[in-house]
Amino acid sequence: MKSRLSTISAVLCFLLILPSCNFGGNQGKDVFVYYLENSNKDEIFVPVAFTFDETSEAWEQALDALLKPPEDDSLRSAFPPGSKIDKAFFSEGIALVSVSWERPPDGLGLTLAKACLAMTLTGFEQIEGVKLLSGDESANDVRALSPSDFIRGQLSFLSTEHEFTWYCTDKASTYAHPVNMTLILKDNEPTEKYILEEILSAPDPSSGLVSAIPPGTRLLSVSTENKICTVNFSNEFLSDPDMTQARMTLCCLVQSLTALPHINAVWLLVEGQPINEYGGWQTALPMRADPFILSSVPGEAKRDFGLWYPVGQEIVRVSFFSSDINGAKELLEKAASQSPIGAGQLLPNGTKILSVVRNGKQYTVDFSEEFTQSAPDNPMLTLQAVVRILDDFAPGASVQFTVNGESLTEYFGQTVPYDMKAED
Repeated sequence: MKSRLSTISAVLCFLLILPSCNFGGNQGKDVFVYYLENSNKDEIFVPVAFTFDETSEAWEQALDALLKPPEDDSLRSAFPPGSKIDKAFFSEGIALVSVSWERPPDGLGLTLAKACLAMTLTGFEQIEGVKLLSGDESANDVRALSPSDFIRGQLSFLSTEHEFTWYCTDKASTYAHPVNMTLILKDNEPTEKYILEEILSAPDPSSGLVSAIPPGTRLLSVSTENKICTVNFSNEFLSDPDMTQARMTLCCLVQSLTALPHINAVWLLVEGQPINEYGGWQTALPMRADPFILSSVPGEAKRDFGLWYPVGQEIVRVSFFSSDINGAKELLEKAASQSPIGAGQLLPNGTKILSVVRNGKQYTVDFSEEFTQSAPDNPMLTLQAVVRILDDFAPGASVQFTVNGESLTEYFGQTVPYDMKAED
């Protein structure tokens, strides 16, 4: 590496006609190379003094030291193992360093590497700022970092932009709506704190969307350990929601946080205490979103009813535990009244289930005329979802569909089997 970087420096000095390439003024002086504490979760920077005797190699030695593991086992390099310097040069007070990664760092990791690089190289008197380039980045598109971007000893610069998706809902708690946005992370706060602040905030009123979290709820604390994110809300979270609202609140919260790569499940606290149930849904244990299944509060014996919903080009099953479903019509009405993450309503807007009549293993489901007035994204998947719900309720069931008592033979251009079964 030494000969390669010396050659690069010499050639670039010639091409750029720089007055000096030896970063004079540091001969015989200590230059600090910045590492990170191995066990500190706050990412504390630690300067380690290095004395460079040959000024022509000081730049090269600093880069080499940054990428190598430090001798002190309590410290670590901010650069992932296998990182390599592809090229490095100096122009008009700015050092430009291009790095290739064997394992590319995440947003925080990249910022830490930039911080250590900038604080180390600005120790040379001729370097006023540093640009770290990776991949096909252009130097013109990257901001130069200088000591003013940092507070020595702890990270105060986290201004890199990150793309996130979080979820809110409509006023009727019918859908979980994904919101894609860019957040600028600062002050070394955990990413999940920023996501929760967005979830708690009110979306643009013109969007027709609302926060799924009850108004007035405050975030008291958030921490993540072993990929379980513990979220501690204020008492306002316990606003006595109905079952539909509660499910949407939990869905939006869990789905938003588990979209982060370091979180697999979410555990809810209120004023520091676990809550066993929320609006009829079990919350005593950490909740996962993939697959996202919530069961109602256990107690008396409950049956697992399968509620099926169209999602993309398939239908998915969501468990619904209950001991008081009185017949297939009530079950379909329950399924139509709520929707899981990523899915819309089971039935078109305004559709009423007029009757569900059973004859042996055959069901006749009669819908109101709204069922044929607005086309679902995938009409046949809507019918199949209804069939699968009834098949779960009474295995081997078949379904005949009618609208206002008239047989449904065609549904938005697709032929409807007279006696539709789960395998159809």
